[in-house]
Amino acid sequence: MALRCFLMDRLVYFLLPFSQKGLLLHKAGTTLEKLARHKEVTLVWVPGQSGVPGNEKADELARLGSEGRCLGPEPYLGITRQQVTAALNDWVYSTLKEHWRLSRGCRLARDFVTGPDPARSIWILGRSRETLNQLVGILTGHCKLRRHLSLLGIEEDPTCPRCGEDDETSYHFVGQCEAFRRLRFAIFGSGTLSREELDPLGWSDVLTFIRRSGRLSEREGRVNG
Repeated sequence: MALRCFLMDRLVYFLLPFSQKGLLLHKAGTTLEKLARHKEVTLVWVPGQSGVPGNEKADELARLGSEGRCLGPEPYLGITRQQVTAALNDWVYSTLKEHWRLSRGCRLARDFVTGPDPARSIWILGRSRETLNQLVGILTGHCKLRRHLSLLGIEEDPTCPRCGEDDETSYHFVGQCEAFRRLRFAIFGSGTLSREELDPLGWSDVLTFIRRSGRLSEREGRVNG
């Protein structure tokens, strides 16, 4: 006597989380082994929408179930760990972006950073401590530029020692100083940069500009001399 097991469409199987799929297959295999000890068991794969009466009935019942109200606890369908992680990351970055938008601090950093960026976060975490010091110093303005040194009382004059045209801020250094016009054009493709053009800059290019300019490694006496 043959016992035919008609399996439902693969949709139900693929909706299950990975751990439940393994458990389902284990239970199915164990059940078939028990049956096979006493009966001849034939396992038949039944594709969906193929006109098999039992399968058509199962599809009909599935449709009725989907149209009705679920009586079990939510969520009705299992969700994967990846979906949970992605949802949490989206919430974290949207919350940080809104906080950054409403914040009134970090005025200098806002020239270079308009909000959280997952790709930039991953990139910067892979850099060395020296690289981080240089980049963060320029992004925040807390570095050896004259404007910051004057605020600390180390220098009296905040004016740029290279061009003498404006206070030496991060924006002036990266985007405006005439002494670095050629270098700026070679790296960024423009002799001068507006504030709106700073955020889209690649941080690797900003680091290249910092290092090739040599400005942060100069001694004040040598610059003034």
